[in-house]
Amino acid sequence: MSLPIDHNSIRMDEYQPEPAAARGFSIFVRGPLNRFFERTGLSNSDLHRPQRRILAAIVIAWVPLIILAGISGRLIGGVRLPLVSDVETQVRLLVALPLLIIAEVIGHKRLPSLIHQFRHRGLVKPEDAPRYNEILGSAARLRDSALAEVVILIIALSTTTLAWNHLAVLKVPNWYSDSGQPHPRLTPAGFWSTYVSVPLFRFLLLRWYYRMFIWYRIIWQIARLPLHLNALHPDRAGGLGFMERAPLGFIPFLLAQSVVAAGAVGHRIFVLGAKLTDFKMEIIAVTVLLLLTVYLPLTFFVVHLEKAKRLGLRDYGSAACSYVDEFSKKWMEGRAPKDETFVGNSDIQSLADLGNSYSFVRETRLMPFSRNILLQVATVVTAPVAPLILTMIPFEKIIDGALKLLI
Repeated sequence: MSLPIDHNSIRMDEYQPEPAAARGFSIFVRGPLNRFFERTGLSNSDLHRPQRRILAAIVIAWVPLIILAGISGRLIGGVRLPLVSDVETQVRLLVALPLLIIAEVIGHKRLPSLIHQFRHRGLVKPEDAPRYNEILGSAARLRDSALAEVVILIIALSTTTLAWNHLAVLKVPNWYSDSGQPHPRLTPAGFWSTYVSVPLFRFLLLRWYYRMFIWYRIIWQIARLPLHLNALHPDRAGGLGFMERAPLGFIPFLLAQSVVAAGAVGHRIFVLGAKLTDFKMEIIAVTVLLLLTVYLPLTFFVVHLEKAKRLGLRDYGSAACSYVDEFSKKWMEGRAPKDETFVGNSDIQSLADLGNSYSFVRETRLMPFSRNILLQVATVVTAPVAPLILTMIPFEKIIDGALKLLI
């Protein structure tokens, strides 16, 4: 006995709609640390309440330094470099550390919707839906790995010796060590900074780079699928134009590192008397590396975009040849019907539409991002260095210039 077949249900089964978890996939939620935050009320499943986590981080990393440096008389004086004058430390703990926490919230709001667009726009074909879901499932397992966060914590703690060697290089009386001794020893505030404050910052930064690794892996694996791109898409990126906004989701993460770099340069200018021009190559290198960090994954689609453009030029070029030949025979060789007029004829509009379509194909970019967004991100990355330019201008000239504007 044969059973009735519902053809509509078969088509839906073949489509395999995207599960709810995939539509809202985020590389930032869950994980051991986030589960701890949820249990302690510092966060919820959507990473709300960042102000609580920022306050907790400052209480752990910065407040003890103030107390311990104050007790030892090295908070606002007593040495050449008291704690309040240490630009690098203040910037790292009061600016960069909160930025790393805020960056999670920004990334969680922006990036999941971008991942969803691959299915929503039909770039991932229905038959490749199982592989797409497997990619996100594998990424979720990496994101939630307790082992990964333990390893990151061990690395953050095991590099405290490197941090101490970095501090010991500055041979001036300071708040964190007894620099006048043959073998400088850490003060109580220096001990807390070396073994608590700096490792906490380093742990959050390394944890961020682990998430960047997961992001790279997701984009790389999606780029290896036979994506359905269309060179006619008006975004000039075959339908991948939405990905140019991905770097915007990482701006606070980039800004945190840029701020630390600017703080380190400022520290050497104010304490050691260095000049900003002494660090121009380092500043350029940091800027380029930070931009590459967020733009490198977008290069994974070069092969897809090159193929879409090449095939588009071939197919639409062939179609254009056929149309313009017919147009020429009809209107240039006098084969048009007598009751049709050239002016206002729909053939003219069709020819113009064909030209516009061909322009979309010809202007398809090999990278799914525009120069404008790149310049915006680059501007944000270099912004923390801008105030240091004032160190190259004598204070008297700044005052004179300000008075001339006011008077």
